[in-house]
Amino acid sequence: MANCRNGIAGQTKAAIVNYIVGSGGVDFNGLNEMFLFRSPLAISRSQYGFPLWTHHQAGVADVCLSICRINKLSANGQIDYEVFDYPFVQIL
Repeated sequence: MANCRNGIAGQTKAAIVNYIVGSGGVDFNGLNEMFLFRSPLAISRSQYGFPLWTHHQAGVADVCLSICRINKLSANGQIDYEVFDYPFVQIL
C-alpha cells in the first residue's frame, strides 16, 4: 500500500501527526515537522507512547531521526536544549 510503512493501512505520516497532536503536541505552522509541547510531561508521554510500528525496524526507513527539546530560552537569546538522536531505535 503506497505511503504506508510496511505496506499496512494506517501506518502513515498522518497517523503519526494525529498521535502527536492527540498527545498534546501543537503542529507548528501546520507543516507536520515541528511540534510544540506545553509541558515536559506532555513531551515525555508522547515520546514514550508512540505506536510500535513507528519504532526502528531493520531494513525499513526510520520515521524520526531526532528530537530536539528546548528547555529554556533566556532573555539574551541563549538556548538550553537537548537533542535525542534516533529516538525510536528500539529493536522489536
